[in-house]
Parts: sequence; C-alpha cells; structure tokens
Amino acid sequence: MADEGPFGPVVNGTMVVVFYEYRPNQQAAYAFLALFALATLGHIIYLFYLRSWSFIPFILGGIAELFGYYGRAMSHDRPDVVGPWILQNLLLLASPPLLAATIYMTLGRVTIALGARSYMPLSPRLLTPLYVIIDIGTLATQLAGSVLPASGDPTAIELSKKVVLGGLIAQLAALAIFILITWLVKRRIKNSPTHIILRDPSINWKNHFRAIMIVTLLIIVRSIVRTIEYLQGEGGTVISNEAFIYVFDAAPMWLVMAIYLALHPGRLVRHGNRVHIGSLYNASVVVYDPYKASVVSTIEFANITRTPPFHIGGVTWDPYARNRTTKEPADEITILVDAAAAHETAGRDVSGDNYIIRWDATAQKVLWAVNLTSVTQGRYGGPQDIEHDEQGNIYVLGTYPGTLLRIPSDGSSVDEWLVPQSSDRNKTIDHAVVGYTGLAAVDGSTLLVTDARNRSADGGALYKFDMSTAKGKAIPVPVSYPETPSPAAVIRPGDAIYLPPKYDSRILLITEHDAGVSVLRSRGGKGKKSWRSAEFLGRIPNPPEIAASGGLVTAAVEIAGSVFMIEEWFTDPLVPGTSAGNRTSFPLVDITTQLDALVNPR
Repeated sequence: MADEGPFGPVVNGTMVVVFYEYRPNQQAAYAFLALFALATLGHIIYLFYLRSWSFIPFILGGIAELFGYYGRAMSHDRPDVVGPWILQNLLLLASPPLLAATIYMTLGRVTIALGARSYMPLSPRLLTPLYVIIDIGTLATQLAGSVLPASGDPTAIELSKKVVLGGLIAQLAALAIFILITWLVKRRIKNSPTHIILRDPSINWKNHFRAIMIVTLLIIVRSIVRTIEYLQGEGGTVISNEAFIYVFDAAPMWLVMAIYLALHPGRLVRHGNRVHIGSLYNASVVVYDPYKASVVSTIEFANITRTPPFHIGGVTWDPYARNRTTKEPADEITILVDAAAAHETAGRDVSGDNYIIRWDATAQKVLWAVNLTSVTQGRYGGPQDIEHDEQGNIYVLGTYPGTLLRIPSDGSSVDEWLVPQSSDRNKTIDHAVVGYTGLAAVDGSTLLVTDARNRSADGGALYKFDMSTAKGKAIPVPVSYPETPSPAAVIRPGDAIYLPPKYDSRILLITEHDAGVSVLRSRGGKGKKSWRSAEFLGRIPNPPEIAASGGLVTAAVEIAGSVFMIEEWFTDPLVPGTSAGNRTSFPLVDITTQLDALVNPR
C-alpha cells in the first residue's frame, strides 16, 4: 500500500469516502495513548481518594481519548479500514464534551466550597444541569456526525459535516459564556471575600478559578480548530496535516487532564468545608472536618468551658461582618452561651447568666461579650439560637416563652425586640411555656421563626419577621398540609431550623428531636415576597437505631451540597466531676437523597 494518501474504501475503482489525507503516525498515536492512560489512571485514583464523583465523565473522556489514539495507531497499517477510523473519529470527537461536563460541574462545586453560592449569576442548581444538557446535545451531534460517513452515501457524508459543525459551534458558544460566568464569580469573590477565604488565607482559591478558565480556553482552542477543519472540508489545510490533530487536539486535551491532576478541585472542596459546632455540655466550639471525620480544633473560653451551668448551643457565622477599621469583610462568629437551668426544667427555672460572645476566627480571639441577663433580669429565658441581618444586628431567640433580642454588631446594647407582655402588668411573664424554638434568615432583612405552641396537639407554627422594623412583629405563615393530616403529619418544632443554601432559601428544615426533620417549601416569590405561605412536603425520620439510643435531631447543616442531620444525646449520664458525658461518637446523618426526593419527587 502506498505511503501517500488519500486513504479510504474503494468501490468499483472509486474511493467513496476519504478517511485520511495521509498515513497516520503510529509512534505519535502510541505516545498520546500512554499519556492519556497515565492521566486517566491518576484521575481514577483521585476519584476514590477525594470522593470526587463529578469527575466520572472526565475519566470517561480520558478513556475515550486513549482508545481514540489506539484507533489512530491501528489505522497506520490499515488506513482504509472503516473500524479503526470510526473508533478514532467517534471517540476523539466525543471526549471533549465529556471533559467539559465535569468542568461545568466544577465551577458550582468550587463556588459552593468557598461559600460563594450567592455570587453566581445563576444558581448552581440551574447552571450545572443547563450546561450538562447543552453538553449532551453537542456530544450527540458529534457522535452522530462521526458515524454517518461510514455508510459511504454522499448525502450522509455531507449531512455529517453539517451536524458536527453545528455541534462544534454550539459547544463554542456555551464555553464562551461559561468562561465569562467564571470570570464574573472570580471578580465578585475578589471584591468581597467569603468567610471561608477569610478564615483560611492559605486556600489557593484564585488558582482554582484560573484552572477552570485555562482548561475551558484549551477546549475552546480545540473546538475552533475542529470547526475550521469542518468548514474547510476535504482537502483543507487542517484535515490534510496530521500535526494539527496533535498540536490543537491531543496536546490541549491532555493538558486539561494534567492541570486537574496538579490542581484537583476535590482538594479545595475538602479544604473549604470545615464546620463550627457548639459542644453543648462542654461549653466549647469544635471545628469539624467532615472529610477527615474528626475534630481538628476546639475553641474554649475561660470560666465557661467545662464550667457548670454553662452550655454552648448556637454558633453562627456572620455573613455581613466588617472589620471595624478597614471596613473590609471580616471572618467573625457569634456564639451563644446559655445557662442550663431553663432547658433542663422546660422553662420553670430561668435563672443564671446568658452571654453572647463575638469571636474573631482569623485572629482567634474574643472581640466582645455581653451578658443578656443584665437585660432579661430573670423574667424569661432559654436562649438557644442566633441570626444576623444586613445592618450587622444579631438576633437571639429565647424559647421560654418565646422572645427575640437584638444586639448591634459592636455588642454595645441589648434591645428587647420582641418580648410577650403579661395581661396583668403586675404579674411576671409565664416562662413555663415552650415557645420559639428556631430562627433562620431568608436574606438580610427577613427572618423565619418556629413556635412549638407549648407542644400543642395541633402542631407548631411558623412566623415571619421584617428585621428592618424597630420592634419585632410576628406575621403568621400559613402552612398547608395534606387534605386529612394525621397528628404526626404536622410540624412539631423542637430545636433549630435551617434553610439549605442549595435550595436558594425556598426549603426550610425544622428539627424535631426524636421525630426527625420536617420539610417545608415556600409558596411566595423572592425576598420579602417569599414565605407568605408554606407547604408541608413531609418528614425525614430520625434513624431508628439512633433514636433508640437516645439521639435527638437538634440541627441540620449543608456541607459541599449534601445535607446532614446533627444528633445530640441529652440523657447521657455525666462523668463525675465534669459537665458532660463520655460519648465519643456524634454521627452526621446524610439526608440528601431523602430531601431531594421530597423537594423534587419523580
């Protein structure tokens, strides 16, 4: 067989379709086969080590690349045989959309890991599926276009070129818009760093965004050259010179895989998802790394930690905190220290001091502390949760009988924002009533609060507050239930409530101790229009084995897109001479699948 092309199947002395304008270089094909094999193996190892399941399409893309170059190596000896030609044509066209699918998902995961979900112009829950759908479409067109020429039919061959060209142009447009979105998010984070970046300046977040933009640009370059190839058609400069496929396809795609080996986003996701949790009975704050499944540090306070009767429950990062000198975003946490008596006696005894501590997570020091009891004077009690507004105010929820205090960001005063008054002013407030249990800020000006209604048989209630008002006014949020709800199918607030960021404040989780977590969905619009009413979607039960051992659900938290129940054991016997028990296991229960099923039922 001649070494000079073109090569293709010959029927009745006529070449019906040109496979190659040259004889493929076998050594180059084997070299890139080896390179892609090594890169793919590295990503398979990372897949399990970093639990980076979003890289499955990426790995499939790597496999497609290595078998594509295997097809080119086989074509060296038989360049006119259809099998190896289809193998390399199909797989080398199919690989970049698979690589791109993971890149699209990576932007959302990196943004979430940095606590910058709100900086996305489109929610990651919408952006990622949208781009994956576009990617599937471009993949389908390129697969179809790569197979059609095998028939040898001139009409099919011409159609295949148009199909592939259309897919390439659509992919180029999607990639161009995607890189603009990436740049926009990076700029917003640079202008207003998130608490995760402020808390740990060692996080090399800029390089992760640079990596996303570089790998996207590499795919754009490859797609542009491929588009030119199909525009020029048979006999064109690109399709006639093998160097183009290695310089503008093989090398860029291998660099995409190599860059993500050197700077794998899974490392950032692990790094940026440490959680601050109140260690109730020890009266300390633990910093938990969910990927190491261990506590990495503990924050303790003199004369409070391991000192009865103090507990630490509410621990909340302030998204609106600013440095008092530079006015730059600051990494500050508000911590609630409460006296145990109110919670141990269901409000009958509300004695003892309760404090708010403001903690600088960067400098690792207390900024200020304020004694709430100097204002409450033992008239009510049981503080157990905190939130913030966009003006810098801190809100403290009390359960017995249901109160809200407001404190400015410098801790200079405590305002009784909402305190029920006795009908007889000469009488004290009845604090032996189980009232408010949890609060959650929908945005910087709207607050949701749950009310146990003294554990009424009819269930609890949900209220909405405008945080911009001088005093708090509870606005009832009607909750709709199934047509004939059972006593179990109503909300029974027991502890904290939570708005998972992944649902853009549309979904509220109400923790209910032994029962589990009730799920509500907003029926309003956005901002102040949201949560005008709500619908009860169902309840995620506390796992029986945990409930049987005394574990109660006290809070929920989202970590890297997954949602967990936090369990607490209130009945463990105290170790003599200490303020806590000896339990060492406090599992985080993953409820993501159950929650998604309630929110988006099939």
